[in-house]
Amino acid sequence: MTTDAFSLKPARILHFALLMGFGWTAIVSAALAWNLYLYRSETVEIARNVARTHVDKDLLFRKWNSLHGGVYVPITEKTRPNPYLHYEMQREITASDGKIYTLINPAYMSRELFELGIEKQKHSAHVTSLNPLRPENLADPWEAQALKTFEKGAKEISSVAILNGIEQMRLMIPLPTEQECLKCHADQGYVLGDVRGGLSIALPMDQFWDAKAKTIRNIWVGHILFWLMGLLGVGLNFISLHRRFLDRKKAEETLRFSEARYRELFDRMGSGVAVYEARNNGEDFVIVDFNKAAEVLEKIEKRELLGRNVAEVFPGIKEFGLFEILQRVWATGNPEFMDSHQYRDERISGWRENFVYKLPSGEVVAIYRDVTHVKMIEENLRHAQKMEAIGTLAGGVAHDFNNILTAIIGYAELSLVATPKGSPVYQHIEKIVISGKRASELVKQILTFSRQTGHEKRGMLLQLVLKETVKLLRGTLPTTIDIRQEIDVHCGPVLADITQIHQIIMNLGTNAFHAMRDKQNGILEISLTEVVVDAVKASKYPGVRAGKYARLMVKDTGHGMNKEVLNRIFEPYFTTKKQGEGTGLGLATVHGIVKNHQGFLEVESSPGQGSTFTIYLPIIESLNVAKKEPDVGNILEYTKTTGNVLFVDDEETIVQLADKILRLLGCEVTTFMSSIEAMEAFTSAPMAFDLIITDQTMPGITGFELARRMLAIRPDIPIILCTGFSENVNETTAKEIGISEFMMKPLTIYSLSEAVNKYLQYVKQ
Repeated sequence: MTTDAFSLKPARILHFALLMGFGWTAIVSAALAWNLYLYRSETVEIARNVARTHVDKDLLFRKWNSLHGGVYVPITEKTRPNPYLHYEMQREITASDGKIYTLINPAYMSRELFELGIEKQKHSAHVTSLNPLRPENLADPWEAQALKTFEKGAKEISSVAILNGIEQMRLMIPLPTEQECLKCHADQGYVLGDVRGGLSIALPMDQFWDAKAKTIRNIWVGHILFWLMGLLGVGLNFISLHRRFLDRKKAEETLRFSEARYRELFDRMGSGVAVYEARNNGEDFVIVDFNKAAEVLEKIEKRELLGRNVAEVFPGIKEFGLFEILQRVWATGNPEFMDSHQYRDERISGWRENFVYKLPSGEVVAIYRDVTHVKMIEENLRHAQKMEAIGTLAGGVAHDFNNILTAIIGYAELSLVATPKGSPVYQHIEKIVISGKRASELVKQILTFSRQTGHEKRGMLLQLVLKETVKLLRGTLPTTIDIRQEIDVHCGPVLADITQIHQIIMNLGTNAFHAMRDKQNGILEISLTEVVVDAVKASKYPGVRAGKYARLMVKDTGHGMNKEVLNRIFEPYFTTKKQGEGTGLGLATVHGIVKNHQGFLEVESSPGQGSTFTIYLPIIESLNVAKKEPDVGNILEYTKTTGNVLFVDDEETIVQLADKILRLLGCEVTTFMSSIEAMEAFTSAPMAFDLIITDQTMPGITGFELARRMLAIRPDIPIILCTGFSENVNETTAKEIGISEFMMKPLTIYSLSEAVNKYLQYVKQ
């Protein structure tokens, strides 16, 4: 009862308490009524027993009188001779003293006693009959009914009835006809044994009620007190239940608040949280809870995985290593931290860190975070460091190599000048020049590819970049790969970072090679065309506008990709290559670069049919294309000039070469292999020179510092700064301090002719 009420609301608890009060009142009232009824019945029974006592006494008197044939008493005013004893010869007798006595038979004596009882004992009695001799003995209705009942065999009739306006106990017994009775009643037709009448007695009930009034009051008082105690108990129980309800409600509110707070924290945690329940003695784990961060990380809704085995939802969990940790933590109760590992299955992939611990309930919790972006940063950092190392190496190689190429190309060109054009030697030397320039272009490509400085977008022609990159691919890919290209030379320029464009083509080319390496003959097709992207197609890609685009297509005849792989190829760290063959960042990087260039990318592939990657980059309106150096056949078309040139380089071969070329051009030349000596010479006679040509990388004073000092002495002196490679100085920084020209080695007759004529012509003016 209490437990049920405990779960009710206050209004229902009050309703329940009222019902209890009414029920208790009904029970006590019923008990009171029953006890009063029993007490009344007991009182009535006492009255009945008293009536029986009187009847028994009267019967004894009658019996005694009858046994003695009656008794004689003096005649008085009250006791007159019985007229109904006329048959008695001795109804009256005279005593020796002369007194007259009359015969008192049982009926007469009973009547005398009854009258005396009315006066003394407040009860009435008389003998009655339906056919009395004496009219006063005629039965009243109650007595008549009783006499009729006696005729049916009843031995006693009693009840509480109203007589003369008073509640009385009435009792009546039959009086059968006896031998002595026939003397008076034989004439009435009675025979021995007939019920000729009855002895009736009436006792007022007041005397009994008055005697029991105190007891009745006690019954009332006892029941009322008992009732009040019960109501008090109901009230106290109500108060207790209400207080317990309030406590329970407060506890439930606290619990709900705590649960809501826990759920809020649980769902708003940046880390993923999964709760597992062990099954089959730790052989399986069922997912019982999953927060919102975990839903986002794992790309699945909680309702899809609750109640399912973790290995069913995440098939890669055992290879990942987390399943074994779950088993260990569940078995030992000791928490464990799992450092970053890569999880991968057909649906998702990424790097995760896990902290696993066991709850008191026996459930196991895994709190984890996605560290894929950290891994990407680390990988990019490693890549940047690697490229920086390559760039440093390439820079060092480029500096020395360009110095060597300067000598090779320069002396070869001088040889061409001195050799008849039609001779076989001329052709041989011409090939040396061509090869030297190819080597120079190769150095430029290496420097471009390894450059990791800030990305700068400039107007550029993709066809020129493709030409260089395809050369690099041909030297990288095996000869089993046939590289075919279809380049639209009239394709418009794009605004792009040349290094990143190189990176795109190299990544796609390398991926194509990996897709075709199992084939004996693979075909790599690279094409470039100018197309128009309409508004319908542009609307499919966020941030893309309709207009003219350069379409770069890279197609291979490799094994292709299914739909599942195709949907995930741009995810960071997703790769289908073997361990150690790729980081999974190549296509993600390509995708990022294309988006950064306001372009878009399309992929077509199917198993066994190869793959096609199509990149769209927006075309810009115009591009200032630098003037190209003439072909080898036009090398002799240099322009002569005059002037005094100071040339500085720490390489003897280059100094000697420059001296010859400059003299060929008609200049007077002063050469130095020491920048310090050159500075001293210039300081002593600054007006003796019309032009300064200096190398950048030299011991003592660098070319940049040398130029700065010379300009401080003579600001109008034109200075050309040359370098095979320099990380610290470029065209912008050179011109900021007043250097007139910044030239990259290898130096050629044509390049020196152009630069020297430009500035010596200015000096002459």
